[in-house]
Amino acid sequence: MKINSPFRVILADSSGGVLQVPQKEIQRRNLDVTRITNVKAFDDLINRKGFNLIFICLDNDEFPDEKIVAAIRRSSKNNLDTPIVVSLTSHPENKLIDRLYKAGTNDIVFDSGNENHLLSKIYLFQQLFLKVAKLNQENGALRKKNAQLEKRNGKLTQQLKQDKILLQKTYKELSNEIDKNVNTILKLNEQSLMLTEKVKELDCLIAIAAYSEEEDTPMETFFSKTVNSIARAFHRDEKALVEIIYNNQHFRSANLKKAKKTYCMEICFQQEHAGQICIYYPLKTLETFANPFPPAKKQFLSTVANNLGQIIRRKEVSKRLKIFQRAVDQSPLMISVVNLKTKKIEFVNPMFTKMLGISMEDTKNAEQLINISDRKLSAIRKEVKQTVLKGKTWKGTYQNKKKNGQRFWQRTAIYPLFENGEVAYSLGISEDITGEVRISKELKISRDSYEHIARYVPSGIIIVNKQGRLLFANEKAAAITGYSVAELYKTNITTLTHPDVIEETKTRLAARLKGLEVKNNFETRIVTKKGETRTIEASGVLTKWKDKTADLILFNDITEKKHFSDLLNIQYSIDYLSTIPVGLDYAFARIFETLFRYEWIDAGGIYLMNENARRLELVFNIGLSDGFVKASRFVPKKSERFKLVQQKKTLYHSCKNYIPFPKNLSDEGIKAIFIFPLVHDDSIIGVLNLATRSEVELTAHERLILESIGNRITQMITLINIQNELKEKNQELQQTLKDIQEKHQLLIQKSKLESLGEMAAGVAHEINQPLGIIFLSLENILFKLSGQDVSKKYLDKKLNSISDNIKKIKEIIDHIRIFSRDQRSIIIERVDINDVIRKSCSTIEEHYYYNNIHIELDLGEGLGFTLGNNSKMEQVMYNLFSNAKFALEDKESLLTDKSFDKKIRIRTHCNDEKIFVEFEDNGTGIETDNLENIFNPFFTTKPEGIGTGLGLSIVYGIITEMKGAIRIESKRKKFTRVNIEFPKSAFNKEMN
Repeated sequence: MKINSPFRVILADSSGGVLQVPQKEIQRRNLDVTRITNVKAFDDLINRKGFNLIFICLDNDEFPDEKIVAAIRRSSKNNLDTPIVVSLTSHPENKLIDRLYKAGTNDIVFDSGNENHLLSKIYLFQQLFLKVAKLNQENGALRKKNAQLEKRNGKLTQQLKQDKILLQKTYKELSNEIDKNVNTILKLNEQSLMLTEKVKELDCLIAIAAYSEEEDTPMETFFSKTVNSIARAFHRDEKALVEIIYNNQHFRSANLKKAKKTYCMEICFQQEHAGQICIYYPLKTLETFANPFPPAKKQFLSTVANNLGQIIRRKEVSKRLKIFQRAVDQSPLMISVVNLKTKKIEFVNPMFTKMLGISMEDTKNAEQLINISDRKLSAIRKEVKQTVLKGKTWKGTYQNKKKNGQRFWQRTAIYPLFENGEVAYSLGISEDITGEVRISKELKISRDSYEHIARYVPSGIIIVNKQGRLLFANEKAAAITGYSVAELYKTNITTLTHPDVIEETKTRLAARLKGLEVKNNFETRIVTKKGETRTIEASGVLTKWKDKTADLILFNDITEKKHFSDLLNIQYSIDYLSTIPVGLDYAFARIFETLFRYEWIDAGGIYLMNENARRLELVFNIGLSDGFVKASRFVPKKSERFKLVQQKKTLYHSCKNYIPFPKNLSDEGIKAIFIFPLVHDDSIIGVLNLATRSEVELTAHERLILESIGNRITQMITLINIQNELKEKNQELQQTLKDIQEKHQLLIQKSKLESLGEMAAGVAHEINQPLGIIFLSLENILFKLSGQDVSKKYLDKKLNSISDNIKKIKEIIDHIRIFSRDQRSIIIERVDINDVIRKSCSTIEEHYYYNNIHIELDLGEGLGFTLGNNSKMEQVMYNLFSNAKFALEDKESLLTDKSFDKKIRIRTHCNDEKIFVEFEDNGTGIETDNLENIFNPFFTTKPEGIGTGLGLSIVYGIITEMKGAIRIESKRKKFTRVNIEFPKSAFNKEMN
């Protein structure tokens, strides 16, 4: 129905005058009234539709009973949801009213001849339909806005999409419920509140996404804006306050010091910690809302944290890309990327075009940019293509030509770039080495000068002929190889080369001496005079020696450097492993797999401390025989080996002078052993043992890095143990929490049964009264029957009285049964506070009267209702009555000379937003020191054996569950006043 369209009403009244609507009211209230005054026209009503209200008068023979209502409801052509109001001029029997409601009547009006009654009822239904139509329009607008939000929110996570689907589903369900029944408006308002929260959350996420897309926005500005957006999504009666911690920086809302932290969420990206979000609420808000952070808000904050993690990661990557772009653009090297399929250059840096003297237009053809002589060009291109397509790097030096014809020497390295597992591009990095070549030629001018310089160069220099014989060697070459210079003159290159790389060395020497372009800089291994293997970094260049072609090689010993680098790589690998949640067995296997990349390590193991057995136990080993492991599995605390470990110092010894260790080390071929105690909090938790079968000694630097690795292993073991302990403790805590919750529910039910005990005396009186009436009625009937002077009217009157009193007893028993039922899964319903108070008083009032306790009620009118559960609210009242009764009787027992008037006063009133209840007694009161603990479970001021200490705790829980608040004022020996407030239902305020 549209808001401005007439409200269509049928008045079915064969009496012709009972149901009257003045014409001025029809026009003023925009009504469309159709009158039906005979049975035939009324029969047509069954098949008619399109009306908003049907008004039927049943006070004549034309429309005798409820059958016409049932006929309208059964008609497939009629709108089954159209309200039907039945008009009666007198009060009929209750059975007729029941039949009318069962047939489909929505409301019944008595004294329908009163024009005001008729108009007010029509106006009420008109207002209800207008509100439904208005809500439908608002829902349509909300759905349109939701569609716009979905379009803007395409980049958000899958979780947000699910939230949108849930919101759309909620819209649809709420709209359908409103169309079916006016009573579902209450549920619609509750769902609308949830929708408002979701819209606020969506606005927050959209705002954060928008901030992240602003170019060149500093992270400080981004987080400052984000803090305010998140805060708006958490607003309650007062504003929520937010803090974001990122890179040790704190971005906060104003007045954060006046609030209390309620929840925190880690900001992570791919399990890497990036920061933290903390939500604060003002202390006043926390007093009002016992649970300001429900699971839905936690889920929303998790979504925000995930999005921030991705945004931070994206901005950091963007920042690094910009740095990388500047590095490439400002690099003194020539950089290019070539598409191997299209043979087109995809990218060159400014230095590339500057060096060749070309423009970007000239880079379209990649092959034309290498202007090598035709004799060498084909061979080089073929070699480059074959090397790169194999996934290897090609390096070479050649003479190139600029666009203006100027020649220059160029050193180039071409690397393969992979796409989907295949080589798709090549990355070229080149530099102008014309100066180097010129210097090299100048050095050839004077061999004597060259030899003199070479003798004092800090690098080893040798010159080798085609046969591999050394023609020249300097002092540094002798020092590196262990031979004298004279001995080197008699030595062949194969004698110095490690057996594993002899063929590679011969091939490289032959290729260079033939004038082929080969890799100038390379890394290889040599064998010294003492038989030690050393790693060298060398570079070769073609030269002339006594007019014959020879190969000049410069080299440096990088053995220590390489060992140091290998150890650092191992350390980095173990550091990375510590960031992955794994078990000890897997961690130890990966650690030693990494350690075995280091040439010095041939065997090893880890011992862990067993405090119960008072010994170290071998938990992992590798590279050792079963016999050795069996003999060395345990190290008792009283042994010499443990005493050495107990010094908490790193030990490095050879087996020859290391007596405390097993003698069968020599049987394992072990030459040296490295022992590192694993110490945490000044206590030994284990030992790391590493052994070698080579004669090579560890340097001081290598030992330091191995000690650093040992410390990281200690941290990893400690972390894994803590994680395992936390996991076990968490499982125990979850089970304990479950047990406590079950016991808490039992205690609540126990407290409710105690309240039933308080009700017992009053209930007995309530039941005895109707039982007495029933008994007297039966005696009167029997007396009349004995005199045989009984009329049917008399019997009907007495039997109706008996029936009414039996129903009253049944209602009392049903009320007690419902109240005593376990209410853990009770539904939310409308609660009339005054009605609950009256019912509670009616049950216990008689019992309290006999105990000289006077109950005064001052209940305000027009309070409306709140949302909650009537049974639980009654339990609140019974608990308060019980506490008041104890306080009054306790005070009476303290008065020896005189008694006092024991009073309980209950007052209710309201404002536009809340309903207030004041429950006051003039009993013994509560000590001031006890007021702050009065709501704690099991806290009681009653003597031992009286009460459980759960009464006020349960009251507090129920009132908080109903989103209310409770506060107690008391003065010792004077009074106790309980102030309770509940929020008014939103639907109740809308109707007002």
